[in-house]
Amino acid sequence: MNTERFLHPFSPQGRYPIGGGNEGQSAPRKLEGGSNELYTREFKLPSEVEASLSKNQRKILLSLVRAARRFGQLYTEYDDKSDPRLPFYPLGVKKERILDAAKSNPEIISPYTIVSRSENGVLVATPMHKFYQDKLKTLGILDLLKRAADAAGRGKDKDIKLQRYLKAKAKAFENGDYEGAERIWLEREDEPIIDIAIGFYDTYSDRFLGIKYSAEAWVGVLDRQLTSDTQWFSDSFLKWWQQTTRRSAPRAKMRIEHTRIQSGQAARYEWSGNSLPCQSGWRAAMGSKFTIFKPVFVDKFLHQKLPNLRDLIDTRKIQGITDSFVKLATLRTHIAHEIGHSLVPSENIQQRLQKHAAWLKELYCDLLALTGYRRVKGLNLRESEIALAMLLSEGYLEYQNQRKRPEYHKKSTILLNYLLEEGSIRVEEGHFTWEDTEAVFKGIASLLKEVQKMLEEGKFSDVQQLHDKYFDPTIYRHFLMK
Repeated sequence: MNTERFLHPFSPQGRYPIGGGNEGQSAPRKLEGGSNELYTREFKLPSEVEASLSKNQRKILLSLVRAARRFGQLYTEYDDKSDPRLPFYPLGVKKERILDAAKSNPEIISPYTIVSRSENGVLVATPMHKFYQDKLKTLGILDLLKRAADAAGRGKDKDIKLQRYLKAKAKAFENGDYEGAERIWLEREDEPIIDIAIGFYDTYSDRFLGIKYSAEAWVGVLDRQLTSDTQWFSDSFLKWWQQTTRRSAPRAKMRIEHTRIQSGQAARYEWSGNSLPCQSGWRAAMGSKFTIFKPVFVDKFLHQKLPNLRDLIDTRKIQGITDSFVKLATLRTHIAHEIGHSLVPSENIQQRLQKHAAWLKELYCDLLALTGYRRVKGLNLRESEIALAMLLSEGYLEYQNQRKRPEYHKKSTILLNYLLEEGSIRVEEGHFTWEDTEAVFKGIASLLKEVQKMLEEGKFSDVQQLHDKYFDPTIYRHFLMK
């Protein structure tokens, strides 16, 4: 496989410009008259991408950006850090009571409900589309989705499939039929030029039980060339997984886009990519789709990940490796990680593992990405070694960002300490190093097997034991003095 065309997958320019004319990562803005952070991150499209859009496509994009921006307010206004129960559960309620109440009312632990107390103290569940219905109307979010749908059905470049999806999504916020809208989005064979994901997804913001979804959205314009160029690796990774497990690989679509906006939970976590849907049952039935947010990926790589790698990895392990080669390995690892979300085993992980589910799934995806990367045929083995080096060095970045992204801090720290304890890696003079690369990957495969078993059938106590044994952030003292 000729990898030359992958070595320069991004333009050499600096940071993607952020909305408002600033450069670099956009900081969360403040609500006027309030103290809550308004979680939106906006990016200017590259001039050539902007110029490629027709007048009607720009109209669609404008409506969708506005819808995403306003949808982020649902997350902002109900984001309360004073208690981990909020906004999903009533103050003072114990976990045991919630789980007990769910035995007679399963909606209590549905990811799509808000739990409250009735006047007589009984726990009740309100569907999110009803809980937020007044706000959805007041903010005009449904009208903006419908306006974009109308525009998508007009003109020479009309997109009837996008129109159908947007109408279904607007309807879902009225009747709670999220599955119907997701099916339309996922079963589309081609990839739309303009796309939006908007809804209640991912459980990272539920710090109490780890089972409730939160408001998030993103809008972007397809990078058709880069999506096409990287499809080979995505297909090869899935082929490796299928041959290894002797199971049919699930359908996993890939999209790399010039993201215009992230809002809500997606903006708070500053994700470089995301895979949907969240439910393993839906993934099995409808497939999945992961999106790489190119401006976020580029900015993090150039201004965080690459300098951090050069600073924390033994220079002998990365000698002669160009920045473009590191970028290639980082992108492919990211793709493999996002594919991993579609391969996470078991259906009831959230209810069974609760607060441990999020970081354990992220750890699984990292381990699977590295293992598969090492074994995909036709690749230079140095690629997977650089991917390993990048993930090791990222642990320190997640340590610095632990208050915002605690799940990622946990999974990175546990991986580091596991490999340190088994002796396949070590720290010398403030740098990660290793002698036998294959021994490191053997350790990764061993931990992958252990984590997979926990996801399939493990108990809360099993994961707690893994957490208590390896989650020791004191490892980072080696780098604080640098």
